[in-house]
Amino acid sequence: MLLKTFGPPHAWRAWAFERFNYKLQQIKTNSRFGELELTFMNDACRAANLTPLMFHSEASQSVKKLWLSYQKTFHSDIRGTRLNDILSSGPQSRMSIDVASKTVTGSQALVNQRVLPLVMQFVKTSNKNDITFCIRMRKEGMAFSTVARSPKDANVIVKDAEDIFPAHILSMFMYSHEQPRSQLYAVIERHIALNDIHKESDPYAPFGFTVAGSLFYNDFHPMEIVNASRLVTLFAKTVLPWDRIACDVVHVLPLFKTPDIETSDTDGVGCPEYEGEKS
Repeated sequence: MLLKTFGPPHAWRAWAFERFNYKLQQIKTNSRFGELELTFMNDACRAANLTPLMFHSEASQSVKKLWLSYQKTFHSDIRGTRLNDILSSGPQSRMSIDVASKTVTGSQALVNQRVLPLVMQFVKTSNKNDITFCIRMRKEGMAFSTVARSPKDANVIVKDAEDIFPAHILSMFMYSHEQPRSQLYAVIERHIALNDIHKESDPYAPFGFTVAGSLFYNDFHPMEIVNASRLVTLFAKTVLPWDRIACDVVHVLPLFKTPDIETSDTDGVGCPEYEGEKS
């Protein structure tokens, strides 16, 4: 039941507990042993009582207007909680895009400059001002970013018409003359799949990509552009030395359950040109 409800354990087994520990650490205490528990309880009760008081029938409208500021200050970071999982499947799961409020600088600016010719060719424009680069996309409780800004949030599973594959995000952009205006694209580099000989030695393949992940070469295909709606989830990337070949490989392990990458228990799909070993 747990696997069917929440997905593979590696996606959720410790995050909620770590988040609860973090929230406890944010409560101000006097560090006196024997009194910490009471302080935690009083703080939790005050927070629980404040919300209904703000919406009490006798509360003034000026107090009720503080609700959004209160939420932003005390409840904006809900990662690793059940509330985050609930909102991920509701109206809040819709895509939101963060556009840089000022000119992008540093390593991301260099990446954007490198991908700009490909982007302009993709949207068929000669005016670079038609391109708006973005810094983050949020969808279904997940935050996607670029390698230069947040490497772990740039490791994504991408889905196309025939298969799913791992990649990393170099840049994200919108085209100003396109309708709808919020159409977002990602410049990615997909990981190179193992060749037929090395695939046979992948120890994770028999268990299925969603549950155990798969091995890929620690190298990439040339840049390509995909619609951001094809980014279905993040993955954990672990670089592994492999004595069977002279180069490193990476273990790709999806982190979130999503219908777009659900597979049977033994099919080992999840990398281009690979049908895993059948039981």
